[in-house]
Amino acid sequence: SGIISLILYFWRRPSLAKKSLALLVLLVLGLGLALTAFRLKPAGGITRFSELFTLPVTRLLESGLSGGDRFALWEIGWRGFVERPLFGWGLENFGILFDSEYEPSLGSRLPEIWYDRAHNQIVDVFALTGAVGGLAYLTFWLMIFVSLWQCLRARDCLQSSAVRALMAGLAAYFLQNLTLFDMPMSALMFWSAAAFSVAVKRGWDVEL
Repeated sequence: SGIISLILYFWRRPSLAKKSLALLVLLVLGLGLALTAFRLKPAGGITRFSELFTLPVTRLLESGLSGGDRFALWEIGWRGFVERPLFGWGLENFGILFDSEYEPSLGSRLPEIWYDRAHNQIVDVFALTGAVGGLAYLTFWLMIFVSLWQCLRARDCLQSSAVRALMAGLAAYFLQNLTLFDMPMSALMFWSAAAFSVAVKRGWDVEL
């Protein structure tokens, strides 16, 4: 989504050089997909292009709507939140929560013997910091989008196309965190985008 947003941003620029840059990024993206499609398997052989896109669907169908490891981890996270709803279990303590709430019946749904994340950022935040931290986290996200939306509605909005691309990227990041969690590199990009949102809100002349 970030690459697509970058392409759309440069494509809207009148400069031929910037459009050429967008085409170059698109070419690199296509080359990367082609190389990934024919990557080597650990046991030898080649993964075909069609398998690259059907693998997630196949995994979902095989696990079922209630049998995947993600759903089991979310269930454990929810139990932890119900047990300590106000302040949660404390940051980085999902492993302790997992040991406390684990049941043998979940063994068939969890391929690993131990987890330190719920693989859902929202579940993680609510389970580890309770309703106080969870509501603060969601409010922080809401304020980011409200700030960017207010900028778009203002007549003197600086870099409106960049703001739209930023909103699309942040929305994609939020959606991906429904099945993942913050990692060092992704968190760095997120906080950089949040800082950009603050700059836009204050009316600074930010160049992308």
